Amino acid sequence: MNENERETQEMLDKSKDSVAKGDKQSAIKLWKEACKLGNLTACYNLGQAYRDGWGVKQSYRLAFKYYEYASIYGHPPARYNLGVMYEQGIGVEKDFIEAYCLFSSSAHLGYAPAKKAMKQLYGEKVK
Repeated sequence: MNENERETQEMLDKSKDSVAKGDKQSAIKLWKEACKLGNLTACYNLGQAYRDGWGVKQSYRLAFKYYEYASIYGHPPARYNLGVMYEQGIGVEKDFIEAYCLFSSSAHLGYAPAKKAMKQLYGEKVK
């Protein structure tokens, strides 16, 4: 683990404490700092926060932005959540093909909910 990874992991650990204490603002601040340093889990957490309006004003545009960043660099749950946004038309135009591609990519990275989503979109033919 390099210095940057250690630093961002410490931020994530502190953010867990903030979440446990109900200190949303501190968690958001830590996630933003860690995301700027390239921590994909922090970016994903920001996507979740903006999607749900947890500690921030709800913004599907920002949720998409943070999910997309984490997704580009290989974060399976972020790819899955982008797929959900495309499947349901949340903040983007519905696009079942894009949703399927994101679910497929996430499933190939081992994220089980993505495989289930693929089956729901295209039936049991998906292996």
